[in-house]
Amino acid sequence: MSGITMTNLSEVNLGKLHAAVADWKKVVDDLKKLAVRAEQGMLAKSESARWTGVNSDVTRPFVKKTANEFRDAHAEASSIYQVLDDAHTELLALQKKLNTTIHKEAAELGLRVSDGGDGSVDVFYPHDRTTDDSHTEAELHTAQELADRITGIISHAREIDDSVSRALRKSHGSDGNNFGHDVYKSLDNAQEQRAEELAKKSLRLYKEGKELSTEELRELETLMKYNADDKEFATDLYRGLGQEGSLRFQAQLSLDGTAEGGVQLRLARSIQYSMGTALATAAPGLGEDQCDVAAVQRLRQPLRQSDPFPGRTGHRRVPRHCRQEPRRVRRGHPERRELLGRRDAGYRRTS
Repeated sequence: MSGITMTNLSEVNLGKLHAAVADWKKVVDDLKKLAVRAEQGMLAKSESARWTGVNSDVTRPFVKKTANEFRDAHAEASSIYQVLDDAHTELLALQKKLNTTIHKEAAELGLRVSDGGDGSVDVFYPHDRTTDDSHTEAELHTAQELADRITGIISHAREIDDSVSRALRKSHGSDGNNFGHDVYKSLDNAQEQRAEELAKKSLRLYKEGKELSTEELRELETLMKYNADDKEFATDLYRGLGQEGSLRFQAQLSLDGTAEGGVQLRLARSIQYSMGTALATAAPGLGEDQCDVAAVQRLRQPLRQSDPFPGRTGHRRVPRHCRQEPRRVRRGHPERRELLGRRDAGYRRTS
């Protein structure tokens, strides 16, 4: 798990990461040229040649395998470059946001911020003899709100750090003699694949009467919390799980953690809410054939519960093609009389 602290994020020189990104971009470009040369030159000549005897069984497969390794090396380098490039962009934005908060906003509010050393922070008013260090409830609320925002930024940076580490390990793989392992087109793609992996694992465990561990739930909660409103992440997740898988997972979350309560229950509810946000984010990119109205309505039902992230904004509405529109029945139609009869029956007095 990432050990990023407020001081780490505030003071780290991200220029070094930017330089690494530039180096990997050059590696990607060079490997692409080599892969093209290997395929159009060495491999093309090998495939068009007339092989006989031992050469047909040994040399030809070796040439093909070598050309494939160049292609796999390019794919792996491209994956590493994309993940690092996205990480640099996101961490740079978080660093600027953090420094503005702790150096500008805190100062304007008369607050000081100290690093807790474990991802937490202490936000307080400096000692003031003239006020006997007493503060109004509004002032204390302001300090707490600032602390929550700062720890949220740190938590987001930690999630990015963990996602990058995991993606790089999977891209490299465990076989040092071969290229061609997990490939990612972006950091969002790596994060989505991990979230999808955990969700599918949860569905498998549920059939056995088991649940994700608290650590796995916490990881999934963090992934969903910071990425549910990202279009690429949300669309890929919804398509990866499918309508049935999404519905089953959403229903399962309503039960997960109820036995243990406490932390697991809070994490499950948080993930459930983020799943709804992800659906609302993904829906505009899904065609009507991928957006079954009844399924969407069932999936959105848990969103009637309270938001586990008070004050969070940006909730999106599901587009019109994913909503269930009311049906109009013309006056005098038998079905209209039946519907009106049901309505009247619902209001009938009983004594």
